[in-house]
Amino acid sequence: VSIVLGAVNRNVILKIQDDGIGIEKERLVGNGLKNMKYRCEQFSGVFNLNSEKDKGTSIECIFPMAIISYNR
Repeated sequence: VSIVLGAVNRNVILKIQDDGIGIEKERLVGNGLKNMKYRCEQFSGVFNLNSEKDKGTSIECIFPMAIISYNR
């Protein structure tokens, strides 16, 4: 698993990636990924989930840095 947190062009980017078996989107159960998407969107962010069978999964949340400053 790789976890990267950084800043690019006034955005904060959180990316979580693995090289596992992937996720079949139609078989997603539970609230884990739904909650991640919801929380990302609470910060006016964009949530991306990409997964390929036997090639791993990548989850990315991109949100404006200004949101962090505003919420202090």
